[in-house]
Amino acid sequence: LLETIPTFPELTQLQSYVEQLPQLSAELSKVDNYTLLAPTNEAFDSWLGEANPQPTLDDIEATLYYHLLHGIYPVASFTSFPKFTASFLTNSSYTNVTAGQTAQLSQDSRNFPLIRSGNGTNTSITSSDVVGTGGLIQIVSSVLQIPKREPIVVRDAKLSFFVGLLTEGGFLSTERDEFTTQLTNIPDTVYFAPNTEQALSQFSNITVASTDQLSDLLKYHVVSGRLLYSTDLKDGMNLTTLQGANLTIRVGDDGSKFVNGAKILETDFLVANGVLHTIDGYALP
Repeated sequence: LLETIPTFPELTQLQSYVEQLPQLSAELSKVDNYTLLAPTNEAFDSWLGEANPQPTLDDIEATLYYHLLHGIYPVASFTSFPKFTASFLTNSSYTNVTAGQTAQLSQDSRNFPLIRSGNGTNTSITSSDVVGTGGLIQIVSSVLQIPKREPIVVRDAKLSFFVGLLTEGGFLSTERDEFTTQLTNIPDTVYFAPNTEQALSQFSNITVASTDQLSDLLKYHVVSGRLLYSTDLKDGMNLTTLQGANLTIRVGDDGSKFVNGAKILETDFLVANGVLHTIDGYALP
């Protein structure tokens, strides 16, 4: 792999970073059964030009570990059915996904390979299936974004009704930290986030007698200890929540998926410690 990268003139910036990062260089010298998503010089220039603040060398190293995937993924393996693939990024300063932060591999509307990373960033392949010792290199058009903590993802994805719900419940206040700290630091977590106007308007009709009951309501929408992307949600699956009770996944005849009675709307928002799906109401027991 270290011998292959320098043979491509569009990868000189990547080569420069590898030379500056001895731990990464050592990893690349011995890695096997991998796919390296290699950003071009132009991709790095664009990333650095937009970054504010500028990434540190540690940030760059973590980002490059995120571009190194476990498993060999030729272009022919990219389909409309998404794959969620673990990367070599396990640094706890950047991720709480214990097997390695995930990237999504699929196809775009024209059936071209597509890689989706944090903040819904889409990356395409410019030169495909470059064979390296023990794996493949896919040269890509942009730098993948490491998924951020859930509050930042919720903000950037403009999940405004969910933010309104959190505000109404006091989950964003300085006196409480269920959402901003506790629930975002748990590893390998799935969030089901109510994000409709109706859900927000119904919040005042949910009877809660105490702050603890509000916390339980939020925790009933969180599952930890396993990662469940949209492709993992199967009919009849029972999931134990942080609140302690179970959620049940249902799949309708048309393929629509539900959490208890709430319909899943948007799926697979990658976050630092797992994945978030939006739903159209509360997944009440």
